[in-house]
Amino acid sequence: MQRQIHPLIVATTFTCMVAALLWSRAALGILQGVWLLLALVELRNSFFRVLTSEIVIWSFIPILVYLLVGLTTNWSETDNHLLGTTAMLPIAAISTMAFPYFWKENWWKQSWVILACCSTILPISSLVQSLDSLSNIYGSGQVAEVWMEKDHVRYSLFVSLGVLLLLQTKLFNKLWQHLLSGYLILFLVVLGVRTGWMVLLLIGVVEFIKIVKSQSAKKLKWLLILAVLMASSVWLLPTVQRKIEYSLYQWESVSGKELVNYSDGTRRIVNKAGITLIQERKTGLGWQKMQEQIDEKIQEQYPNWHHNFSWPFNQWIFWVIGGGWIFGLVLSGWLMYPIIRSKGMHVVALLALVASCLVECTLNYQYGVWLLAWCIIPLWAISLRRG
Repeated sequence: MQRQIHPLIVATTFTCMVAALLWSRAALGILQGVWLLLALVELRNSFFRVLTSEIVIWSFIPILVYLLVGLTTNWSETDNHLLGTTAMLPIAAISTMAFPYFWKENWWKQSWVILACCSTILPISSLVQSLDSLSNIYGSGQVAEVWMEKDHVRYSLFVSLGVLLLLQTKLFNKLWQHLLSGYLILFLVVLGVRTGWMVLLLIGVVEFIKIVKSQSAKKLKWLLILAVLMASSVWLLPTVQRKIEYSLYQWESVSGKELVNYSDGTRRIVNKAGITLIQERKTGLGWQKMQEQIDEKIQEQYPNWHHNFSWPFNQWIFWVIGGGWIFGLVLSGWLMYPIIRSKGMHVVALLALVASCLVECTLNYQYGVWLLAWCIIPLWAISLRRG
């Protein structure tokens, strides 16, 4: 098929989009429209054929589910939000099918890694400037200011996926590959976001399995050295020490009432209310009534305590209470399908995203859906083409 859009335009659009992810939510939304326009121009003679591809069909499933839930319950602002946010998935899927040559190359991965490295300037500078007064942001689970409107969980996922891209693909020469990998790993350790730590652990396990299979003693030695250094950070880095102390303080408390102003305490209280509703068979309520029922249940369990969260801190609790068990199972199968369908780098990336869904409604947020759309879908498409 003859190219209609110059590759430089596609590459520039992607780089601008990653930059917008960090700095401007509005620009990020506008660039989704730009991607769709570019894809429509590129596919002007084969658009409907692309709509029948596996990845594009997969990308429309959550939109259909959310639409059905909204139509069978009381439509609310949450329905509008979910549909608008999830629309990013088919845009990414169609764009991936429209520009296969771009995703096959390493330019987009290099852009991702370079911008991830550049983005560390803000957290590091804020950390250095306020090293002795970090307790004011511990309550939100942070140890430093971050981009993406201070969304430290999604930001740590973004940087972690940069590490994955570096370890799984040769993007630069050997020296820079090692330097950038080491730098981003060290940054994630210092940043003190447990989601980032979890993804690093997951990547480490995958790398260990690969090294054992390849029987490379040299690689195994370097991996063990890196593991020892990361474990030593507990004693060497104050941010790691403080974050571990914070976590232990949160979870060793018997009563959540003492901790309601902190991230873990709030998460425990809201999720407890959600699980209680499921046990009482109050499911399929719709997103608006779900919020009302959780608020009522919290007031029963913790009187006079208020929160400003619209949903639980678990993707499956959200799906089951709002949409019901059937829709919850459909969305669970939809989310895990790329892992079952083929092997590739997308499996590790998707497992990292799925793990974050255990403690956050990651796929309700624009940033969370963006990571699924513009990292995992292209990686999945690459693995499918390779067979």
